[in-house]
Amino acid sequence: MSNFVRKNVITLMAGVVISFLIGLVVFQMSHPAADPIPTQILTPTLTETPRPTQTSTSFPTPLERPTGTFTVLPVAGKTCPPTQDQVQAALQAAIPKYFWGVHYQVATFPEMYFFGVNTGETKTTTVAGPSGDSWNLDLARFYYLHDDGTLGVLWATLGFSLNARSPSTPAPYNTFNDMGAEGWFSSQAALAQLSEPGHIFFLAFPEKFIERSGIHWDQCRATVQIIPKAACDLGPILDPSGSAQFFSSGIPPEDWIAFGFYMTPNTRNAYLQPIPNMVTFPEAVCP
Repeated sequence: MSNFVRKNVITLMAGVVISFLIGLVVFQMSHPAADPIPTQILTPTLTETPRPTQTSTSFPTPLERPTGTFTVLPVAGKTCPPTQDQVQAALQAAIPKYFWGVHYQVATFPEMYFFGVNTGETKTTTVAGPSGDSWNLDLARFYYLHDDGTLGVLWATLGFSLNARSPSTPAPYNTFNDMGAEGWFSSQAALAQLSEPGHIFFLAFPEKFIERSGIHWDQCRATVQIIPKAACDLGPILDPSGSAQFFSSGIPPEDWIAFGFYMTPNTRNAYLQPIPNMVTFPEAVCP
């Protein structure tokens, strides 16, 4: 091979090498190397937020409701009983003003009377009789209005019976109503009759031994004609003052029970048509 040919071959090979190197550099510049693959996958650490410590909740003791209101305590979201002002307004709207308070009149017999609206509260209590025996009294609570339209409340006796000495021989039930066959003649019937609130009753004590000044229980046995004779023995015990304070002021003594007052639903008193048979008390959802 001549020197000329050898020189051309070397030059050609050098050009190929240079072209290859230039191409390699251009390729690397246009395709950067990928990030290295990590050897370990790291998971984040989860930090749990601590829960607040639960403390006990103490509820305040409910205040006693004033005399003349229902004894039901308010429960949030439930139906609340009416307030004293609402009850008073309901009675004032239902009962004409001339029937407010306690009244005395003389018809066939002298009598004291007032209009009451039952609260729905009933109970049975036991009292000692004059001979050491015990008597069961069925009681119902009534709203009524004083002369000035303010609200009053008292317990009245529905009926009473002597505690039976033997369960097989129950004592007769003495009742304070003049409703005939429609009346209540057992403790269960009497209490059931007054368990629904809002009924208007005419409560009257008609006997010859009653005066404006009060009930003369000492004359009961000799002159009684309407109330059960057994009431003559319990009257002086339950009502030693003869209802004098209630008759004179319309305000009963503390823990006084209206004993001997006959109860007649207003549905049976045709002469009292201006008065409705029931009072509807407003209701609201407790806050």
